Amino acid sequence: MTQIDLGIEAGSPQILEKLKKQTTPEIIRKQVALAKKHVKAFGFFMIGIPGETEADVLQTFELAKDLNLDRWSWSIYSPLPGSELYDELAAEGKVQTQNLDYTQIHFTEAYEGVSNVPPARLKELYREINDYFCQRAGETGVTAGAN
Repeated sequence: MTQIDLGIEAGSPQILEKLKKQTTPEIIRKQVALAKKHVKAFGFFMIGIPGETEADVLQTFELAKDLNLDRWSWSIYSPLPGSELYDELAAEGKVQTQNLDYTQIHFTEAYEGVSNVPPARLKELYREINDYFCQRAGETGVTAGAN
């Protein structure tokens, strides 16, 4: 069966707006339900986005649980040069361009000063979310995405 990969990213209306996704959680629900009638649906999610709170992370987690996706993948936002969010962080002094070793960026690490969620808590949330979906995958036979 054919699969569609969906860059859902977030479940918080505020974060979806910040990412300029031009959608809402309600529209995402409808789009995923429609897609699942025809193909397998793989959702990509990201936490630790600049300005994101723990409540925003939990909204994303709840949306992901509700979507009944066939596969999913979670990552932690990493500030990458060339993106609008990176430029905003650099302008705010939250990332020092000369201090970032781009060969060491990994989408499972939390960076200080990027999200409103402290890095240690963000890592805990990341583990809890991945543990939930890995357990669910084992129970349902659904395949978890690579992280």
